[in-house]
Amino acid sequence: MRQYKITRYLPTAITTAIILYLTLFPDPVPTGGIPIIPGIDKFVHAIMFGGFVSAILFDYYRTNPSYRRLTKKKLAIFTLSGCMFGGIIEIIQQLMDIGRSGDWLDFIADCTGCIIAAMTAPPVIKRIFRK
Repeated sequence: MRQYKITRYLPTAITTAIILYLTLFPDPVPTGGIPIIPGIDKFVHAIMFGGFVSAILFDYYRTNPSYRRLTKKKLAIFTLSGCMFGGIIEIIQQLMDIGRSGDWLDFIADCTGCIIAAMTAPPVIKRIFRK
């Protein structure tokens, strides 16, 4: 029987914790008077959730050495998981009274990041594990 430990999925766990902190805390990164670039938050959302899907894919390859073949179905499940995570975060932000709000454009950015990662991460990760 396999033992499932958090260390087996450490990249995914760390990425999840960072996303939760950055999206659910009132002021996770104080700007300190630095002017904010308009729309940069959408770019950050795409990177965060692309990183989430990439971490899942990395852990999949790392923990499944005997059958590293990634099927389209598994890739779709990992991508949809990232999109659902992004949607849940936006709903939670809307429900919490912390000065943040849920945003459909953030959700679209989350899904865009997930899809881009699903297309670009597998060949990079495969190459890493071939070495």
